[in-house]
Amino acid sequence: MSVVVKISKTYRRPIRTYSNLFASGPSEKQNLAYLMGGCLLYFISSWPFQARKAFENQIPLEGLISGTLISALFVAPLGFYLISIVFHILAKAIGSKTSGVEIRLILFWAFFAIAPLMLLRGLVAGFFDTKLQYSIVSGLCLSVLVLFIYCGFKGLSR
Repeated sequence: MSVVVKISKTYRRPIRTYSNLFASGPSEKQNLAYLMGGCLLYFISSWPFQARKAFENQIPLEGLISGTLISALFVAPLGFYLISIVFHILAKAIGSKTSGVEIRLILFWAFFAIAPLMLLRGLVAGFFDTKLQYSIVSGLCLSVLVLFIYCGFKGLSR
């Protein structure tokens, strides 16, 4: 099944989609692909805002884009792995038998699945700057991310 179809199914039936992901057997290379795909789409979603800032402040766009590239594709994955370690420690503390690979699948797929909302957030930031509209869309992104993480743990328990 293609990734686009999986993402659309995640928005319609997130628990069932996670159950299918777990049934196919989570692997570390698959998790890394989801994480890097999400980070790449996050990087692309930041372009409109970076272009706006470069135009408003008369600074080179290449400098802004290269800084975002380094943070999105090199630093952010390390942060996501640290977050997954924290989730794994918390899961073990409450007595869960969830493996690290499963927790990473939950987190990385949730981040990858909100890519359409991240792209919308980038467009809103490019058009309206960081005003009320941007805050609304950012809140929507965060709430959907939390919902997908919750559904991932529910799908794991099925």
